[in-house]
Amino acid sequence: MVAHRIEGGTGGASAGNLADVTARKALVVEPPGAGLVAGGSGTDGSATAAGAASAIAPAVAAVAAKFGYCTGFRVDGLGATGASVITVTLTGLKVGTLSFPFSVPAGAGVAVVPLVVTFPQPLPTNAVNTAVTLNVPSFGAGNTSSIGQIYGYTAA
Repeated sequence: MVAHRIEGGTGGASAGNLADVTARKALVVEPPGAGLVAGGSGTDGSATAAGAASAIAPAVAAVAAKFGYCTGFRVDGLGATGASVITVTLTGLKVGTLSFPFSVPAGAGVAVVPLVVTFPQPLPTNAVNTAVTLNVPSFGAGNTSSIGQIYGYTAA
């Protein structure tokens, strides 16, 4: 089962009525494997990292003799002194490094539009005992909040 929730802002938005979901609100579909591992055959490896005007790198940690799997990720936070576009990457995957552009607005108190990515199938690591890392560069000078969450698990 997939869980739905509305994040940020106020109002009567629901999964069935997206007309009132503003730019700040994000419909989040929890990725398969986020906090749950089917059949108990793996271990939840989801992680969160937060920072202020600094790079962050949450990871599905490497585990001996097991593959890591990434089911999705989320990047959120506040703007910086100047607007910019940064590149968020996922590394350690069998498919290679994946890159995603992310816009940081001007204004340290201005909320970013969250980047929420859910993969239809979990993406495996390129080898056993390999971490999957969500690399989020600094949002820039003046930033007071950046958050990265990676969803995934490890299994033999």
